[in-house]
Amino acid sequence: MSPVLVPLTPANMPHMLAVRHRSITNLGHTYTPSQLAAWLSRDSQDSLTTTLHGRTTSALAALCPHSGNLIGFGIAVSNEVTKMFTDPSHIRQGIGSHILQGLTSAIGQKGHAKAIVDASLVAVPFYQTHGFRTQNTVLNTMPNGTTISTVLMVKNLMER
Repeated sequence: MSPVLVPLTPANMPHMLAVRHRSITNLGHTYTPSQLAAWLSRDSQDSLTTTLHGRTTSALAALCPHSGNLIGFGIAVSNEVTKMFTDPSHIRQGIGSHILQGLTSAIGQKGHAKAIVDASLVAVPFYQTHGFRTQNTVLNTMPNGTTISTVLMVKNLMER
């Protein structure tokens, strides 16, 4: 059974941050402990709440159809998927695919011809499966000076 997609709201924030934390710590095996610590400290509840109130933001939460618990979420600002996480206990069940489909649909409905994502190394195969193509590797410097490699990816939304 597919998750239920609903708009992500500030009320979801504690659950969203918990899913994000579990996802990074359990699935971020391609990064060093110092890179993971820098990644985990990058977003705060305040910064994510501000993002959710942006005019060009599309934000979706995936709720478990049985319990109603938040099991994944995604945020797109303009045509960029900026956050996407699935609870590790629910990976490989189509939840991320469902969220990504909802976000890319919202991006296309806003008139954008392409969707972009700055993907973590572990997420590259997932995005490739969904039609995103690698553009280049990006070296991101975190506030504490730690660098993290990600991959800039693009999907043409006009292809059928």
